[in-house]
Amino acid sequence: MTLSVRVHGQSDVGLVRKRNEDAYHVDDAAGLGVVADGMGGAPAGALASSLAVRTVLGVVASESGATRDDDLCGLVRHAMEAADQAVRAEGESNPLNRGLGCTLTVLRVDPRRSRFAVGHVGDSRAYRFRGGTLEQLTQDHTLAQESVDQGRLPPDAVRHHPFGHILTRVIGMAEGAVPQILEGEVVPGDAFFLCTDGVIRVIEEEEIERVLRRDLSLAEVASLVIREANDRGGPDNSTVVLMQVNPGPA
Repeated sequence: MTLSVRVHGQSDVGLVRKRNEDAYHVDDAAGLGVVADGMGGAPAGALASSLAVRTVLGVVASESGATRDDDLCGLVRHAMEAADQAVRAEGESNPLNRGLGCTLTVLRVDPRRSRFAVGHVGDSRAYRFRGGTLEQLTQDHTLAQESVDQGRLPPDAVRHHPFGHILTRVIGMAEGAVPQILEGEVVPGDAFFLCTDGVIRVIEEEEIERVLRRDLSLAEVASLVIREANDRGGPDNSTVVLMQVNPGPA
């Protein structure tokens, strides 16, 4: 079956931060969605996130149509590694930017082969929405999540735990960030929801799931989620990227 992809993204500074250190990119033709979040309190967080996103776009553009483009996981992994190297090099070359870093989540859908791949570092998130159910695809790279994985903390304690937003893996870290890479099948009607932690900190997954069940456009969903984050204090920048897989040609 022929499939097509629609992508939409929105970002907002929120009500507390003075600047937006999130960055994102969407591309229908490439089936690409990217979100990045500059490290809070680190120098040049906005520079890190924008540089990471630009680097991903450069890799995807240079390798589209090449043999590697048929290897979704390989392409996404290469883009993640290139972004990590670019951000780390910027921090090492400019003393004013020493220590800059960001989260990075990359989603690529190939409608021709009905496949998707996700690359991820940090605590931004990627979800798949299928059959009315929202499923988290990525794993948070935080101290709290590590405690859950080790059985020392219940999963429902992560959201409000003091270690919930202390990152253990970021793009630009000195020793290099090992990305989470995963791949799967897409079917008509699938949707993907990417966001930075400014959304997840104040909105429950069940609430996002209910919004996605409504008969709304991608732009309406993104606007509604970001508005809700701000209505709850807007403590951080909020960025949402949505991707819809439809039957038929673009």
